[in-house]
Amino acid sequence: MLCLPHTYFTSFSCFHSYQDTPESDNTETDPNKCAPRDPEEFKKKFRELLVGYYTDDNVWVDMSRPRPCYIQRRRNQTKYETVILGEARPRQPTANAASSFVDTPVEHRGITARQLEAIHKNATRRCEEEEWKDRDGNKVDPKDVNLYIINEYIIKPFT
Repeated sequence: MLCLPHTYFTSFSCFHSYQDTPESDNTETDPNKCAPRDPEEFKKKFRELLVGYYTDDNVWVDMSRPRPCYIQRRRNQTKYETVILGEARPRQPTANAASSFVDTPVEHRGITARQLEAIHKNATRRCEEEEWKDRDGNKVDPKDVNLYIINEYIIKPFT
């Protein structure tokens, strides 16, 4: 699962939560299997996801700042309400708990087109730089990257 922010869903927030985690006793040395411990190295490795990237039309996409996303939810036969994703909404009080705020439900946490493009740009750059290999040990060409490889080299280390 990709790490998504708790207030908006168009920028990744893993870097911020990564910085707050204490050092672990992780002795694994494969840089593709675990996130680097140095925040600057982490930011460099995942710069398309954290900072931004250029589209094929040479337009800069800033991934460092969140953008609000919303859905239209049907209230009844004729009325819709706009729900901004990531906003904390009041929870109904229960018998044994006071009213509190909840984050967006999991089923509404999606990935946006600009996040997918950031993953694609990151994979294209790093695949050749780091000489990624598939599960059979064969070198992977950027045009042959699939979800298994994305999971191994981007999703797991990033989250």
